[in-house]
Amino acid sequence: MMWACPLQGHWEEINRRMKKKKGKGVEGYLNQNGKFLFELVQQGNEANEDMRRKLELIQEQHAYQIQQDKEANEHGIMFMDLSKFTPRKKKYWGNKQDEIIEPHVNKSSPYNPKDNSGDYYLSPPHSGY
Repeated sequence: MMWACPLQGHWEEINRRMKKKKGKGVEGYLNQNGKFLFELVQQGNEANEDMRRKLELIQEQHAYQIQQDKEANEHGIMFMDLSKFTPRKKKYWGNKQDEIIEPHVNKSSPYNPKDNSGDYYLSPPHSGY
């Protein structure tokens, strides 16, 4: 039979409690660091989202500015006085004016063969009789 120390159970209890405290300390430390890292990641995600929104806004503003510039250029071309131009310049700028006008004219025309599949005239309205 082995000799048993009367304090053996007591030491085991103390050792178990110390390990438990030690575990809680490490666990608390890890939880604290985990929360800190989570907050950092969350802030990074928010910063990325802000940058994405800013980029979208800049792209929209840029597209709007390009459209405004295009319309201003077209307006300037449409009101050019071609009478003082050389024949070559008249031909070039006249073609530009035609290119600008053509989409607007054809878009609203009911007699556009492209839109009506070859029907050049509108059908008469159907009567209810």
